[in-house]
Amino acid sequence: MNAPTTLGAPSWQRYRPALDMLKPGCSEEEARYRCGLMLVRDNAWRRIEADPFGGMRVVWNGAQQAALQPMPIDDLKDCWGAFGRMFLAARQLMDLSDRAGGDDARG
Repeated sequence: MNAPTTLGAPSWQRYRPALDMLKPGCSEEEARYRCGLMLVRDNAWRRIEADPFGGMRVVWNGAQQAALQPMPIDDLKDCWGAFGRMFLAARQLMDLSDRAGGDDARG
């Protein structure tokens, strides 16, 4: 049997108290995207040192800024999606780099 990937509330919701302090009055939908950006930001931060290309730094910096920027909800949703895709692309490049480095070491 597979274990659940999350327990309780979605992981973005742990950022809601911080968002409420920094930007009170956000709707549930707006909070979902802004907290999602905070989650992407923190996930990128954890990988910055291991990233040989700097993609995680771009994601971290951009998501940090976008999380609190005033913008229409549709733009916020698109921004959250774009940074999520950037994070995945940076992570994939890191994985490819790791595999290439491993092949070089085996000779």
